[in-house]
Amino acid sequence: MHGKMLVVLVAGLLGAACDSGGGGGNGPAEDTAPPEDTTSPECTLPDLTGKAFRIIFLASTEPTDVLNPTFELDIAEYVNVIIFHVVEHNVEEGYITMTAGPCSTEFEDPDATPLVPKAFHYAVETIPFRVNLDGCRFDIAEAAVLDMMFATLNKPYRIDRLFGSGVIKEDLSGITEGHLEGGITLETTLDLCTTIPGLGVVNFHWFMNLAHICPNMDVDEDGTFDAYYFKGTFDATDVTDLFVPGDVVPIVSLVDECPLNDDECVPVD
Repeated sequence: MHGKMLVVLVAGLLGAACDSGGGGGNGPAEDTAPPEDTTSPECTLPDLTGKAFRIIFLASTEPTDVLNPTFELDIAEYVNVIIFHVVEHNVEEGYITMTAGPCSTEFEDPDATPLVPKAFHYAVETIPFRVNLDGCRFDIAEAAVLDMMFATLNKPYRIDRLFGSGVIKEDLSGITEGHLEGGITLETTLDLCTTIPGLGVVNFHWFMNLAHICPNMDVDEDGTFDAYYFKGTFDATDVTDLFVPGDVVPIVSLVDECPLNDDECVPVD
């Protein structure tokens, strides 16, 4: 294990935990106030049915921001491909039905540099959710779920109670000012293996415990924290011409199984 990199990662995680607010030391690592509304008051959208948008920028502020450089690299190399797809647009009532999820990628030439995508396919079954529109602004109207899977994980995991918002550009070229939040259950993370630069394949729950980042969200509303609260921002670009709805094309994991870890988390005092 690369000791120097481990020290840097742990220091960063501990810094995020110690500098944050409530929730057992798991508050936001930076100011996440919504940006100024720059949308035209007259903004109107045509029928969006069939449109697809791929996340090209993703930054997490909770439970930690340490992995953001990894997100940036994985998005650039098509390891992390997340697409929002408009299944239906009810123009009269002002809402759309969307799906969202990770995608597998076909390339024009898998050996080329840079890689040029030929097609995107959902890698997991997706569950539609309703999104309300106010001009070009959108809000996820009710709690949704987002199943995630990448080659750098050993298995899919789910973000529960997902809410979010953003702005669809008037020229339909993408999404800006995106915001997502939800919870990743503790039970899911006990045998979730992920790839961390400098550490290799590690258990996600072990990684959180290492930084004293403990569950701070009650997903099933039974009065007990049972999930890690996720919060992040994103931008997306139009990939309608490349997205292929229909058949699911699973992502093959490149990660070996890691030991289960169910140790109790010890929060920072």
